[in-house]
Parts: sequence; structure tokens; C-alpha cells
Amino acid sequence: MPLEVLTMDRVGVDVYPLQTGVGLAEVTTFGKYLGGSPTNVAVAAARYGHPSAVVTKTGRDPFGDFVRTAPAGYGVDTRFVGTSDIAPTPVTFCEIFPPDDFPLYFYRLPKAPDLDLRPEELDLDAVREAGILWITGTGLSEEPSRSAILVALAHRAKSGTTVFDLDWRPMFWKDAGPARSYYAEALSHTTVAVGNLDECEVGMIGVNVPVPVPMSYYSFGGWKDSLSGDSPIHGPEGIPFYTRPKVVTTRWPQTAQQAAAGFDFPTSS
Repeated sequence: MPLEVLTMDRVGVDVYPLQTGVGLAEVTTFGKYLGGSPTNVAVAAARYGHPSAVVTKTGRDPFGDFVRTAPAGYGVDTRFVGTSDIAPTPVTFCEIFPPDDFPLYFYRLPKAPDLDLRPEELDLDAVREAGILWITGTGLSEEPSRSAILVALAHRAKSGTTVFDLDWRPMFWKDAGPARSYYAEALSHTTVAVGNLDECEVGMIGVNVPVPVPMSYYSFGGWKDSLSGDSPIHGPEGIPFYTRPKVVTTRWPQTAQQAAAGFDFPTSS
């Protein structure tokens, strides 16, 4: 029977403090939890009764044993969870400063085992037949995981629902310059993109790309199509974003090898 949810790439162990409001240097006790957003998505789906599996790799260590067995306890199919000898299973520490400050500290160097996922190891039939495929941007940060994800996306060819969690974390990239092209390729195979405001601001899904619109020839009245609506088409109010005007100036890091993008605004001539 085809899986309803199949997730790929990032996995690890979250080590979170049991004391709040203090830094890691002062914490005395911790809790151990299954980590990695794709793995957590598979667990959530399984807990709601949807057949799910995760495609990833762990290290050959006790934390790897935990990651390989814990999802099964929630009903997740772990047949696609492999092992790699390149490094131990990654861990992530967190500080908890309520109500909204939760710094994360990732230990994934020199290279996490989930980035050792190879194209030839994929079950492409399972990839294509799954109702939902969920991948993240972290898996694009290094080879061979990058190739594995792009092969999976190309083979799936937008069958079912393909979710791309942008998951932009610059510290995972040795060179952030080429990242935009890899994200663009993944997005071309994606039906749903998930990202927070920061990820959108750096241009992941193009919310900061100017879109040509009809020019308004008069600044008064409301009968021209280009002036219809709740706000003017020109000026800061012409680009409302999440209920407030917003101008995005952040640009993606450029390298000498990248061609500069060009955007043209419409004119009234």
C-alpha cells in the first residue's frame, strides 16, 4: 500500500533543558527528544493515523539507535532509515527563554550522516507513489544528499503533493552563493512551499521580486482598473505584506560565477 506521507533528509536528537530562563552553562538536567523537522512531520502524520515513513541516515552510535527505533514507536515506517560511517548522529541543544526566545545550537560537523543519502539508495517507486512527499532545504546543502533530493523530485514529477520546507539555515552551507539555484530547481518540482518570513525575505520564493502591474495614468478617482482595490497600486501601499506595507531590500548572496538577475518595471511610455 502506498504511503500517505514520505519525508526526506534532516534527522537528529534534540537535547533540551528542563530548566527555563537560564543559559546552557547553568542548566543541570536535559531531556532527549527525536529531532529533525522531516522526521517530526512523519511522526505527526503517523500519530494521526496516516501511514508514513522517513528517508534518512543516522550514525552508527547509540543516538543513531534511538533515532532508528523511536519513530517506530509512533507508527512510522523506518525501513528507509539507513546508517553512515561519516560522522556520529547529530545533536541539537536549545536554550529556553520564555516567551519567544529559543536559541538553537546544532552539532552537525564536519558532515551529518543524513547528508550522505545517495540517489541509488532511494526507492523511487515509493517516492512517486506517496500521497505527500516532504523535503527540506537542508538536504540541498551538500552532496550526495542534494542529488538524491533532486532525483527524487524529478522522478516524482509533481505526482501527488510535494512539500518543500525551505528550512534556510546558512550555517549548514559551506558556500551559500549557489544555494538559490538549487532552491529554484527544487521549487520547480514543488506544489507547496513552506517558509517563515525570514526565509521569504532572502528571496527563497520570490516575494521580493517586482511583478509588473498595469500603470495608473491618473492619481485620482477609482474607475481605472489599476487603481481598483483597497490600496493604491503605486508606492509603499502597493505591496502589502501580511497586513502591513513592507519593502524588502535583502538580496541573496552573490558570487562571481553567478549572473546578475535583471528585473524591469513597467513604464507608461
